[in-house]
Amino acid sequence: MSDENEGGEGPDDTKAGKRVGLLAKEPALLDELLIADDAELEELPTQLIEVMRRGRVYLRFRVQSLDPKTYQACGTRSTRAANKGNLAAVLGGQMNLAERNARLVVEATVPEHRRKVWDPERAAVVHEWEVVLHPKKGLSAGELAAVVGKIDELCGFRIEDEREAEELVGN
Repeated sequence: MSDENEGGEGPDDTKAGKRVGLLAKEPALLDELLIADDAELEELPTQLIEVMRRGRVYLRFRVQSLDPKTYQACGTRSTRAANKGNLAAVLGGQMNLAERNARLVVEATVPEHRRKVWDPERAAVVHEWEVVLHPKKGLSAGELAAVVGKIDELCGFRIEDEREAEELVGN
């Protein structure tokens, strides 16, 4: 007698048992799929940014909320130390705040605007974030800070949260 037939179960009986098990789980599986589809359809909050200079619109682009992982990656990529590359973030290297903010602006800019506004060829630079910092084609320090503030608002960060965190760390 073979192992398959022990206990009176044949190969078809185990397949039928698996089918019954899957059918019992079907409502839960469908709910998970529908929830996943709803999450993909949700649009990220966006805001139109207009930079005015001398009474005229200098730049117009739309920014969207960033997920925490992407937001943190901008800071990590902007942290360097001699001969350590991006490992400096882990080792306590110095973060280039201007570069971090420029990377945040580029990452938060919606893709269709990013290609137009932060095109490296426009400013004869290598990276998109360098266009943001370009003296003639990019944003001034005050404009950059204002845009990053809007991105922080879209991401759900508030200044009060930062102050509370500083107080906790300080104590």
